[in-house]
Amino acid sequence: MNKLLTLLFSTIFFGAAELAAQESSSTKGFTEGSTSISVGIPGGGNPYAGGTAGIWMGMSENINLGLNFGLGLDTATDPVTFNLLLAPAMKYYILPGHEVSPFFIGQLNLGVTTAGNDAVDLGIMGGFGAEWFVTNVFSVAAHTGLGIDILRPNEVDPIRLGTLTSGISGQIYW
Repeated sequence: MNKLLTLLFSTIFFGAAELAAQESSSTKGFTEGSTSISVGIPGGGNPYAGGTAGIWMGMSENINLGLNFGLGLDTATDPVTFNLLLAPAMKYYILPGHEVSPFFIGQLNLGVTTAGNDAVDLGIMGGFGAEWFVTNVFSVAAHTGLGIDILRPNEVDPIRLGTLTSGISGQIYW
């Protein structure tokens, strides 16, 4: 199922990038009031970064606010495990309006799972990254940073520090 989802997301974003490249060659990035859809592929060291989709809104020239959603099904265990993620996030662009815009990112992670009695995950993540605006309507972003899990289901130690928390995503702006 993961391979099918990866193939589907890749097809959508490469197709959108091709259409966007034909539409415009300007690469100015997002603007205040712009909206985007984001799809992230699995990231290293961050269970919250993999396989998420989100909607983002440009609040100012520098600030982009988003709400990411994630859904996971794990059939490796005897009962099927279901995971749902809600993750509000903020990107602060250091050099807005450039083809490559570095940013700081912060995200609150709230997860609900059917695994065990402790069914809630809670964590925060912060870091830095860069977004490459391939065109003015399509971009690819990557970030790395530090994550702290405050609540973790079925763990002896509920607090965990996750270094090198990373993710990569594609965005379509309008």
